[in-house]
Amino acid sequence: MNERNLLSGFWKIIAIPLLPFLTTFTNVFAAGTTLDLEILSPRAALVRGVAIIDMEEVREFDLIGRLKNPQRYANITMDFKPVEWGLNGRFKTRVQLTPGKDVVTIAAVERETYQFHTKSVEVRIGKEDCFLNGKRYALVIGIKDYKPEFGRLETPIKDAKAVAKVLKEKYGFEFELEIGEDKLPLVMLNAGEREIKSTLTALRKRLTENDSLLIYFAGHGVLEKNADKAYWIASDSEHGSEYTYISSSFLTAELKRMSAKNVLIVSDSCYSGAMSRKPPNLDYFDKNRYQAMCKAAIKRSRILISSGGTEPVLDGGGSGHSIFARAFLDGLERMENSPFAAQELYMSSIYTQVFGQTEQEPWHKEISNSGHEGGGFIFKRVGSE
Repeated sequence: MNERNLLSGFWKIIAIPLLPFLTTFTNVFAAGTTLDLEILSPRAALVRGVAIIDMEEVREFDLIGRLKNPQRYANITMDFKPVEWGLNGRFKTRVQLTPGKDVVTIAAVERETYQFHTKSVEVRIGKEDCFLNGKRYALVIGIKDYKPEFGRLETPIKDAKAVAKVLKEKYGFEFELEIGEDKLPLVMLNAGEREIKSTLTALRKRLTENDSLLIYFAGHGVLEKNADKAYWIASDSEHGSEYTYISSSFLTAELKRMSAKNVLIVSDSCYSGAMSRKPPNLDYFDKNRYQAMCKAAIKRSRILISSGGTEPVLDGGGSGHSIFARAFLDGLERMENSPFAAQELYMSSIYTQVFGQTEQEPWHKEISNSGHEGGGFIFKRVGSE
C-alpha cells in the first residue's frame, strides 16, 4: 500500500466516527464551502443560500436529494448520521423535527483534500413560520378632485382613509417609507402625477426581497382602446394628454424591477381590469390550505384585484363608499382565517358582493410581464397565531 492510500485509509478510520462531532465546526474548518447539492423532495425554495422547505403539521419526512459531483466526496452525514448515496449522487434519508423552525445540516468530506462542505436546510413547520419576516408596506391613493373634463368623484378619499385605517390597525401595514432621515408618507390624497410616480419609484428602490407591498388606488381610470392600455388619472392630469397619466406600462415596469417579494394592486377605477390581459385565476386554497399559502408566500408575486374589467364602475352605492371599497373593507374585517390569501378575500367577499349587486365584474389575476413567478399575497392579522 503506497503512502497516499495508507493516509486515505487512516483518514477514513479516524474521520468517519468523528464526523458527527466535526460537522459542528464546519464553519471554522471550511468557511464558505457550500455543499453542491439539489433538494429533490420536498420542494425547496432557495433564500439567501439556504434551502427552505415548508411543511404543514409534519414532524417526520423523507428528504431526497442529489449531489452534483458525487465522485468528489468520501462521506456524507446529515445531522451527525451517515447518509448513503448512489452512483448518480442521489440519496434519501429520514428527517425528524421538532415544532417551529428547524435546520438540518448536510455535511460531506472531499476525497482529495479532506475539506468539509456543508449545506443548511431550514424546515419551517406550522402556519406562522411560512411567511417572510420583512416589512409590510401599503401605498394608498385616493383622488376625488379632478379637472372639470374628468368630473368630480364622491367616495375615493373616504375609501382611501378607511382602507388605510384597517390595514394599519388590523394587519400592521406601514404607511411611511424611511429615506435617510426623512419619512415619505404613503397615504396620498388628491395627489398629482409626479408625486405618485416618484413615490412608486422610491418604493421600488428601497423595498427588499423580504418585504411586501399593497397598492390601493381609488379614482378615475381611462382605457386607450387602440393601444390596449389602461391609465390611472392623477389630480393634475390633463384630459387627452396621456403623458400626464399613470400608465399600466409604467406600473408594470416598476413592479418588474422592484425587489419586494409579494405585491398586490387593488384598483378601484374604471377599466382597471385592462391593466392585465391574463384571464382570472379562480383556483381556491381549499385543499392543504396552509401548505398552499406557504408555497405562495415564498414565491414572487405580482397580483391585481380590480373593481371591474374593461367597463366603467360605480362611484358610491356602498354606504358612503364605492361598492368595491365596501366589499374590500368588509372582507378585511370579516375574514375568519388568519393568515389568508388575497385570492380567498377576492372569492369570499369582493367577487360575490360586487358582482351580485352590479353589472361590474371584479377580477383577480397576475399582472402580465411584471415578474410574477406563481406566488400569492398573504394577509395576516396583528396578533394572530
